[in-house]
Amino acid sequence: MSDYEKFKELDPQEVHKKTFISPRVIANLQNENFKKLGTKAKALGFVKIIERELHLDLRELREKIEEYFSDNLDYNSAFIIKEKSVAQSFAFGSLLKILIFVIILIGGFFVYHDFIKKDNNPPPAVQPVVDENITQHVEKISEPSSEQNATVSNESGTKIEEESSTSSEENVTSVQAASQSSEEISLDLENNETNSSGASQEVTLPHITIIPKKRIWLGIIYLDNYRRKMYSTARPIELNTSRDQLILTGHGAFFFDIDGKKVDYNLTGKGKFIYRAGELEKLDTKTFKEYNRGRVW
Repeated sequence: MSDYEKFKELDPQEVHKKTFISPRVIANLQNENFKKLGTKAKALGFVKIIERELHLDLRELREKIEEYFSDNLDYNSAFIIKEKSVAQSFAFGSLLKILIFVIILIGGFFVYHDFIKKDNNPPPAVQPVVDENITQHVEKISEPSSEQNATVSNESGTKIEEESSTSSEENVTSVQAASQSSEEISLDLENNETNSSGASQEVTLPHITIIPKKRIWLGIIYLDNYRRKMYSTARPIELNTSRDQLILTGHGAFFFDIDGKKVDYNLTGKGKFIYRAGELEKLDTKTFKEYNRGRVW
């Protein structure tokens, strides 16, 4: 029989007496009801304590916990980022198209306006005269004028064609820039999806700070090596939540800030606490001494 099977047959109350873990938590581990344990860090922390106190190898249980939490990742944030990025990309592309259209419209208006202005200002007409000599002279004068008008018309047409060609080249350049921008946005979208998926797999420990209402003496005993650390201060003290520890205070005029939430135990004397597997718990003197190998401090 494996250690895991032996653990499943143990009475949760008996396990609680040796590990001080809630019988409800032990029952959830035995029944593989990992959803009620909250996070992967808490579940693995409980298993580590049970292995250490009962001298069991629960590798199989740890693998089941790893598999459960890896299969139940929350991808909603990644989908939200993707939808938002796609929407921003679409809005940017639409705005760019509208801007290009407005530029073309304004350019065409000025070209058309110049053309109409020139067309509405023909050279002055020659008054008819009865004298043939004068008429012939006027005709000779009119011929160069007509040629000049034709030249001006040709120059205007050439100018319009050149401006239209320049405008078309600018439009092509703008479309290419928009395409390149869309590709960059698409790459950013893929990076956001990758970063979001990686971030969802990280285990977050609680952020715990002790905030004294007046100067306080504080002692910490780390349970992995039983080394002690002492403070005497009126400033907030941030705990290292990556390590299990016992906490002893000189008075009760303080409160905990746990992930931005105020927790005040309203103590009248010294405070005794234990932090393990991501959870903070108040202890009595007897239980504190049991964790501290029979010592008060």
